[in-house]
Amino acid sequence: MSTFATRFVFLMTMVFAGAACERPAHAVQIDAGGQGQVLIYPYYTVHQGKQTLLSIINTSDLAQVLQVTFREALNGRSALQFRIWLGRKDVWTGTVFALADDGIASDGAGVLTRDSTCTTPVFATGSLTSGGARYFPLGNGNYSGVMSDGGPTELGRARHGWIEVISLATLFGLPANAMAINFSNGMPYNCGVLTTGIVNQSNSASPRGGLSGAVSIIRVQAGVVLSSRAEALSGFTGISLYNDAMQPAPDLSSVNEGMPGGAVSAMVVDELGRNQVLTYGATGSGSRPIDAVSAVLMATRVKNEYQIASSIGGSTDWVVTMPTKPFYTDPALVGVFNTSFPPFEEPFAAPGNSRICAPYRLFNQDQRELAPPHADCVFVAVGPIPSPVLPSQFVTLYQSANVVPFKSQSWPSPNQTSVFAAPGPPRAIPPDVPWHVLPWVGTAGWMEMNLATIQRNHRLPASAEGKLLSGLPVVGYSASNIVNGNVSNGVLANYGSAVRHVTTVACSKASDGSPCD
Repeated sequence: MSTFATRFVFLMTMVFAGAACERPAHAVQIDAGGQGQVLIYPYYTVHQGKQTLLSIINTSDLAQVLQVTFREALNGRSALQFRIWLGRKDVWTGTVFALADDGIASDGAGVLTRDSTCTTPVFATGSLTSGGARYFPLGNGNYSGVMSDGGPTELGRARHGWIEVISLATLFGLPANAMAINFSNGMPYNCGVLTTGIVNQSNSASPRGGLSGAVSIIRVQAGVVLSSRAEALSGFTGISLYNDAMQPAPDLSSVNEGMPGGAVSAMVVDELGRNQVLTYGATGSGSRPIDAVSAVLMATRVKNEYQIASSIGGSTDWVVTMPTKPFYTDPALVGVFNTSFPPFEEPFAAPGNSRICAPYRLFNQDQRELAPPHADCVFVAVGPIPSPVLPSQFVTLYQSANVVPFKSQSWPSPNQTSVFAAPGPPRAIPPDVPWHVLPWVGTAGWMEMNLATIQRNHRLPASAEGKLLSGLPVVGYSASNIVNGNVSNGVLANYGSAVRHVTTVACSKASDGSPCD
């Protein structure tokens, strides 16, 4: 064969091989660069004097209108929702704070901002803090009264949770010009015209992405800052999600490709390092579009470090948030009472939880395994955990946004976590299963949490390609605090860190259980 012919065959082989592995034109996926159409902030809290600082950045050259939703921790019900009209290269910042910390007689929380960026409703119409900033309170209307879901109904339920930001549309012309900043005074040109009827097909289009963000949880009195990046999803929507009425409000189930048929593709890298394209939500497939969002967040195993050494005042909490869980466990979204959909095992119900079994393995810093896991959790109706199952062998995730504390053997069992002071989850009294990790040996190391227990069917429905993902959809990080009392006489130093979880996901063929190609 001639040199030319050899090169031609080689090139054509590479072309066809590349075509076989080429990514689909539109697929929802986690953006490795941290920019997308959707941002998920794993955790906010105002417990024990803490404040949560939030930033949203539009890194693109196009104006966008965004929907921001604060979701309470137990069941992911919306506690506050508003729109931000974010111009090109613009940033919006806000702070979540406890109302009582500002002298307001309430156990609730609020969101304040001093940012001039246009919002709907307008923050200038909100209540006034003692420092002169305007705020909106987080409300309980979506989980109390006729909207009660069996959990607590007080305002304090929304003192912690997670935040969801969705780009609704890209804007041009009149709305883009109105929301642009006038550099002569640092204010938008005309927020007042951003009212019903201004956005139409001629001046809007599907979101282009480019959103990024970060969140910092601060306790001023202790001098501790715990910062983390928002998870960004690209390929979330191929159409504009904007509507004047703001209802029904888009959510994570609004994922789409903008094509007839309703099917949505997800791009996932499995534990073998292979790109998997999985399609969900086609009519009659047995799956739903929300499964595509769950797929990109799926984790068979969650791995991270912990530090609880008393010699350095160490303490660790893990944040394990499941942003899509309500679509599988909340009766109001599932549509069937006392039923949950895989990969989750229990519906949300009184006293305000939906339990998930999570066995784990603990290792110290010298390869030693500290607590081999039991084969599966043992849920009992009430009372002590039966022998021979040890509390150190599994942990129970009760909520949509979970804070799992690591406790020392001398722990007196206060009903709050070590780092974030998050309250213990609503559960049976006396407790039926543990919600904390208790390393029996060793004070520092790492943990592998298994979210794919076979007995509990932690698997998504099969994709159109006949592939199964095992585990649960999670985001989060390990937050550690260290106290140094030896800086100098009378000086106490605190240090904090937040490290994103490492996750892997197993993909298998529905036909025979073998690994996906």
